[in-house]
Amino acid sequence: MADFTSQIDCLRARVNRFLGSTAPRRRHLNHLLRTICQSGSTVYLFGGALRDLMVAGPSAVPRDVDLVIAGAQSKALEDALAVHVKRRTRFGGLHLGVDDWMIDIWPLRETWAFREQHVETGFSMLPRTTFLNVEAVAVELAPRRGRRRVVYAHGFFEGVLDGVVEINFEENPFPTLCVVRGLITAARLQFRLGPRLARYVLHYSGLSSIEELVDVQRSHYGYVRASPDELHTWLAAVSDQVSSRPCGPVSLPVSRSRQLEFWTDPASSR
Repeated sequence: MADFTSQIDCLRARVNRFLGSTAPRRRHLNHLLRTICQSGSTVYLFGGALRDLMVAGPSAVPRDVDLVIAGAQSKALEDALAVHVKRRTRFGGLHLGVDDWMIDIWPLRETWAFREQHVETGFSMLPRTTFLNVEAVAVELAPRRGRRRVVYAHGFFEGVLDGVVEINFEENPFPTLCVVRGLITAARLQFRLGPRLARYVLHYSGLSSIEELVDVQRSHYGYVRASPDELHTWLAAVSDQVSSRPCGPVSLPVSRSRQLEFWTDPASSR
């Protein structure tokens, strides 16, 4: 088994740099994070922002920050953050806006896989709940003085090192969204699809129309990130490669310029 100690240390260092920045744009974000930590919560950074820091390097500036909390009273926290609350999420969390930062914060127990009792509840189990391996990581936001941040992961570092986006936890109430997110994540990172994800994409895209795959983007991201033509091209490439190499990873035909567009667009990467 690979030794991921250096990768964990690298992620810690990048999180420290991200949170410790004194750049004007970060001040409001850092003030908000301090407010959350002072609420008596245990707070973990989770998912896509950590992926971006790991893949794109220390200069990455994730627009979307996912936080999972335990220990705080929901009403008290909502009151403290009221000026930033844009809406409540379907799973009992809060969607916050601070400058152009988009922040989702939700109670640990309301993570879908925990709530449906698919996985035992706990921060250490949180990375086992993500659909994709490249989001299966959680990092402690406010460690005790003199201690390093706790990092939990489940296949995250393997996926990043191998350049493969694969299914981490298949149970999900929104399979059409998972198809879209899997394709866009692989295209954005210029990673390959793992064989399980490739078969999943073919199966559920076969149960949906291209129009439905476009509509789910509007609903989730706010606009269309992958056009109908791109989706047709990607799905055809996945089908051809799965037919010829059913157990191998699958590459998507994405130009370098298009990949960069995905990194700079204003949509959520979650």
